[in-house]
Amino acid sequence: MFGLFLGVASLGAACAAFVACAEGVEKKDFGDDFSANDAGRRETSTVTDGAPLPLEDGAVPENDAVAPSDASKPDAASTDAADADTCVGSIAVLAGDETSLKAALKTRGAWATQTLTGESATSGPSLVAFGAGFQGAFRASGDALKVVTATGGTFGAPARLGTSSTRGTPALATNGTAMHLLFQDTTFLHMHSTWTGTTFDTPADLGATSFGAEPLAGVVVGNELVAAFGATAEGPLTTQVRTGTAWSTATSVTGTNVCATAGGGGVSRCGGAPGLLATGGATVDVLAVHVDKATRLLSSSTRNATSKLFTSHGAILAGTTSDEEVFLAKVGATRAVLAFRGQNGLGYASLADLSQSPPTFSTPVALSTGALASVPRVATGICGDDAAAVFVTATGAVRLVRLRGTTWGGEEAVGTVGVAKYAAIATRP
Repeated sequence: MFGLFLGVASLGAACAAFVACAEGVEKKDFGDDFSANDAGRRETSTVTDGAPLPLEDGAVPENDAVAPSDASKPDAASTDAADADTCVGSIAVLAGDETSLKAALKTRGAWATQTLTGESATSGPSLVAFGAGFQGAFRASGDALKVVTATGGTFGAPARLGTSSTRGTPALATNGTAMHLLFQDTTFLHMHSTWTGTTFDTPADLGATSFGAEPLAGVVVGNELVAAFGATAEGPLTTQVRTGTAWSTATSVTGTNVCATAGGGGVSRCGGAPGLLATGGATVDVLAVHVDKATRLLSSSTRNATSKLFTSHGAILAGTTSDEEVFLAKVGATRAVLAFRGQNGLGYASLADLSQSPPTFSTPVALSTGALASVPRVATGICGDDAAAVFVTATGAVRLVRLRGTTWGGEEAVGTVGVAKYAAIATRP
């Protein structure tokens, strides 16, 4: 990675900073093991083959009940039939690995799975609801950046975006009418492309100084596209805003330091794009969550809707750590859900109260009963669910879990996607 970065002549001075900042930290086991916290997770599995997943000690869990505080909430599994009859919403999942890529769509309770022939995913895909269907983007074999569109319940053939290549997970950002694609090319520059109504236009960089060690994230807020990333290697959380067709200069968020180290020498690998969310609030309009370099704690920042300035709020909770990218989704007007993979390999979710200043986060709840192959993804729920999350187990099984109130349901199989390493999810009402 360092060789590629140093090879870009125009970034020579900044590359020197990259190398200087690439110092690691000793690998630590930060904080608590949240896998013991089952307060917000049903213990039974609803995998379609009917076999309950064992607990960590090997025992098979007994049937459980919704916690008393959620007694008024309908049980997710018991309402499937009713939802299938009345719900017109749909869930889309892209799942794959270095050898294959599949797409699955669930409408009215039934999954339909497609094999995207000849395709693969070498990083986590990106997927959003847009127009009458869904739009996906992914890093294919040879670092090729490809896009794929689903309309009428069917995914079309993926196509490369010109000659573009990407180093990692691309990001799609939309407000339902406009759509943008953000990615980091193989020279570490941050790139952007806009949906024209039929395709994405030719990508252009966010400016010659917009680069970093890891990919970037993006979110649409009103008529703005807000991008966020870690500048250089383990530099501060940095933001850029596109209004109309012009990008602002990069601005650092004081008090932040985004983790981005290649690992080695006993130091764990750490990096990935921050999580970004348009809160819809009148006072605070953007929430960002990133991994801190020194502590690996998940840390938050918010943007003032009037001044457009970000403020760092530090760690969201004591002991809540990760080494990777994180994802956010809205769960109602004043709630959001944060999904991440802990340093112990398990998937977790934390609920954010957006009505608080700064937003407060609940104790993370385990989404998975075992270690995951990659980071879990989350989307706004449909058909009575508040949220839906997808993840890939260590053995390659793609699983879906759904949130109602404060309780996550059991694991469900996602169509017939087979073995995968990465998965992304999007929903549409």
